[in-house]
Amino acid sequence: MKTPRVLMLAALLSATSAVPALAQWDNIGAVNIEYNLDRDHASPNFGGSVERLRFTARGGDVQCRYIRATFANGNTRDLLSGRLSQGDSRAVDLPGNGRNVKRIDFMCHAFSKAGAKLQIEADIGQYKNEWQRGPQWSYWSHIFTNWGQMVDNATSYWVPVGNVTFNGPNDKDNAFGGFASRSITALAFRPVNGSAICADANIRFANGANVHASINGGGVLNAGQTYRVDLPGNQRNVTNIVLRCRALGQNSVTINIQGNK
Repeated sequence: MKTPRVLMLAALLSATSAVPALAQWDNIGAVNIEYNLDRDHASPNFGGSVERLRFTARGGDVQCRYIRATFANGNTRDLLSGRLSQGDSRAVDLPGNGRNVKRIDFMCHAFSKAGAKLQIEADIGQYKNEWQRGPQWSYWSHIFTNWGQMVDNATSYWVPVGNVTFNGPNDKDNAFGGFASRSITALAFRPVNGSAICADANIRFANGANVHASINGGGVLNAGQTYRVDLPGNQRNVTNIVLRCRALGQNSVTINIQGNK
């Protein structure tokens, strides 16, 4: 039987909520997309690494043969292709070894004779200091005016800590121990390639406490939606999480896990 202290912690952890996004999006700029024929356009050179990128069609629908990232090591990766309707946004996660973006190239066309724009936004997250120290900062400092007199004190930002994948239609346990006993204030769970249902997350702390936290009250976790669990002040040194989840409507689902430092 759980001790009263653990029961109290479980009650605190059960208050989860769906939030629109954990990212703070910084506006990188926009590229003009011309009518009818695919044309190649490039973004400004980036000032450092990014966690995610988001593209939004403005002024009309846009069709892209590709939107392609070039990284600092010279490698390239196609981020997305297809049609973006006016006002629609697509967010793209970047892997841990592919976050130092140099530039973005667009092979796209607009459906309207008046043309359109593709707005580019970046979730820079933990890499703000890297941008400020970079050779392009004299340019970007005029763009990121919302940063103000920023001091990176290693607090109050979200960092990715890993992901877990569930295969098949049945509930399965999947343990994740990539926290290395990090001290964090909250956890966030986001299915990235489909929806899922998860039972309570079993969270273990460095002091041996083991508590169960409800994720969205046991309801459906929608693809692309983030679900947050706040941790109490005396239980923030996470060492391990066991999730019991299953995919909905597809063969597998991957759930990204983030921590707020």
